[in-house]
Amino acid sequence: MTDAIDPSAEVTALARFSLPANSAAPRAARRRIEALDGLAAPLVGDARLVLSELVSNAVRHAAPPDGAAIDVVLRREQDALVIEVDDHGAFSCSAAHAPRASRAGGFGLRIVERLCERWHADTGRVVARIALPG
Repeated sequence: MTDAIDPSAEVTALARFSLPANSAAPRAARRRIEALDGLAAPLVGDARLVLSELVSNAVRHAAPPDGAAIDVVLRREQDALVIEVDDHGAFSCSAAHAPRASRAGGFGLRIVERLCERWHADTGRVVARIALPG
C-alpha cells in the first residue's frame, strides 16, 4: 500500500536521511526534525513524537542486523507533514494494540493514531500524515 499523492498538490521535500538502527536512532531523529526551518512549534512537537515512536518501533521490533539503517523521509504537502520511516521490511505493524498493564510501554502507536490524520504500515515502511495547523 502506498500513500496516494495528488499530482496537483504542492509537495516540498524537507529532509531525507538514514539513521543507524540502534538505540541512539530515536534521539537522532528528534534532533533532525527540530533542526528543520519553517515548521510551526506545535507541528514540530507532534512530528517529534510521531517520528520518535516510528523510529523506536523500527529499532525495537525489527531487530535489525548490525550495520542496518532506517531511512526517513519528511515532506510537506499542501495540507500535511508526511513522515516516512522504512526499516526495509524487517518489521510491519498495521494497527495500534491495547497496551498491557503488566508491561511498560505499548502506548506509542496510540499516540501516533491520536496525532496523525492517518497512517499505515506495509512491510517495514510506515507513512504517517500530520495535518498542518490552520
